[in-house]
Amino acid sequence: MQFTISWRPSASSRGAFHRVLAQPGQAVASFAAKAPDIITRNYTEYIEAVFDTEGQPPWAPLAPFTMMDRRRLGFPPEHPILFRTGSFKASFLAHGIVNHINLGGHSFMLRFGTDDPRFLKHQEGTMFVPARPIAPTSSYREAFCTALGKSLVYALDAQVQANWSG
Repeated sequence: MQFTISWRPSASSRGAFHRVLAQPGQAVASFAAKAPDIITRNYTEYIEAVFDTEGQPPWAPLAPFTMMDRRRLGFPPEHPILFRTGSFKASFLAHGIVNHINLGGHSFMLRFGTDDPRFLKHQEGTMFVPARPIAPTSSYREAFCTALGKSLVYALDAQVQANWSG
């Protein structure tokens, strides 16, 4: 399952974006080489925070049966939610988490994801399992994209400054 975030720069950051794209090929290549690392760092920080804080907004508490089952299997009964062996969280952080980056025009399109079959059940919930979203929900997506945008704009501006002063 993958989720997609499209980021369109604001009026102020669009100028930096286009200044970099107007630079000689080496400048654009340098920025394009840095962008995946910036995106990966922001995404990793986001996933770490989601699991560390148990969701944004906070996930529903575990059902009594689930807590008994966790205890029976030797795991802490209540917390951390969605974390036993770490394989689910790791599925978001494995090599290649940034599956697609489209850099051009007026936006970035980022496609992230996991192959873990539990994702959809937890993201959307079922009749018996409450939703515990991992992918940014609409209420948190704006904050995630703003943080990502600031990191990218900082890198764009740094690249422009390096090219103008060099």
